[in-house]
Amino acid sequence: MDLQEAIFSRRTVRKFLKKPVPREIVEKIIDAARYAPSACNLQLWEFVAVDDPELIGQIAEETRFIRLAPVAISSRIHTSTRARISRGCRALRRPFKT
Repeated sequence: MDLQEAIFSRRTVRKFLKKPVPREIVEKIIDAARYAPSACNLQLWEFVAVDDPELIGQIAEETRFIRLAPVAISSRIHTSTRARISRGCRALRRPFKT
């Protein structure tokens, strides 16, 4: 499958099985996500997995369909981003050319 086919054939899933996702599967998914490329390999992300239905319900106030999922995985930029960038790749510290 080429990139264009992958982008245009993607689909949204809003129906989930009502069974828990084993922790090992969630860990494999997060581990695979960690291998995504990042600028200068800084890997400025953190992943959070939530399988508590009450917490998922609270998240669902912002994202309606997540309430139906047995587990939710979210990523965010690490809180020490500025420190890691200042120690990291020189290319990120250079101003953009206009």
